[in-house]
Amino acid sequence: MRDLLFHFGITLGKRYTKKQKSWFLEEAAQEAQNQGWKAELLTHKTKLSQSHHLSIGNPKTAQWVLMAAYDTPSKLLLPKTLYTPFRSDKNLKIDSQNLILQVLLSFISFTGLYFVLKSSATYELNIQIPIWITSFILMLILFKMMSGFANKFNHNRNSASIALMLDLLKEASLKQKMALIFVDKGIVGIEGFKELRDMNIISLEAKTILLDCLASGEILSLACEEKNKDGAQILIQKISTKIYMKTYAYESSLNYAFSMFPSGMTLVAGDRVGNELVVRNTRTKKDYQVNLDRLQDIRNGLFNTIRGSK
Repeated sequence: MRDLLFHFGITLGKRYTKKQKSWFLEEAAQEAQNQGWKAELLTHKTKLSQSHHLSIGNPKTAQWVLMAAYDTPSKLLLPKTLYTPFRSDKNLKIDSQNLILQVLLSFISFTGLYFVLKSSATYELNIQIPIWITSFILMLILFKMMSGFANKFNHNRNSASIALMLDLLKEASLKQKMALIFVDKGIVGIEGFKELRDMNIISLEAKTILLDCLASGEILSLACEEKNKDGAQILIQKISTKIYMKTYAYESSLNYAFSMFPSGMTLVAGDRVGNELVVRNTRTKKDYQVNLDRLQDIRNGLFNTIRGSK
């Protein structure tokens, strides 16, 4: 798994632009085909956007479906912010605040450039030319800022989960029981998961596990709807690391991506702050730490769970 983590977490660790996503999809599909698995690109189009999800195996017949968002977020401008896996409202608020800050900084910078260029008209030509060139370069940077800069390291969101899933493709005994889906537009918000729900490609008999942040953090938690806790307990028993189960009533589970899929559950690692589970350092250059021993334990637990299913 170490090689997969290096390749998909470092070499292909940024999956923010269309080109970066395309490179990942090609490499992940090739990895699946090298292991003898079928890979299929699932495209979802609207009038305003287009998403590309990657399915490996056959989710229509699989007993277990593992899912993870493969896109990566933009760099966060706000300092010391935390990702809260079970508080989508907080995550949306942070993303909105970050967007507002991007727009504000861009507006201030564009205004400053305007007055610099306006005042440069009074200078001699040999002074004007360097000002114009510098201003043009800064203008390009500012336009890029409007769309956001790709974060450099993204092990927690979600390269570690991706490497784990791809490592399971080495297990030929899982081919008739497991399918993998790499989700576009799923790292900030749950739009991509909604698209897959609407595609209706997962068997109603399957158990679906969404792998969220698994690279670091002291606490491992598994969330699901109350009616699915027996299935979640099967997985918990196969993983050596202690896992805290978090269950939701049907009505309160509807805000979470796992509720959109048959017997859905979310596995995530983080730290306890007050009464909430939080993940540190995502969307920053510090998102490079990986507890590889625990990641291997989760991988083995998933393998034993899926292999032992009837």
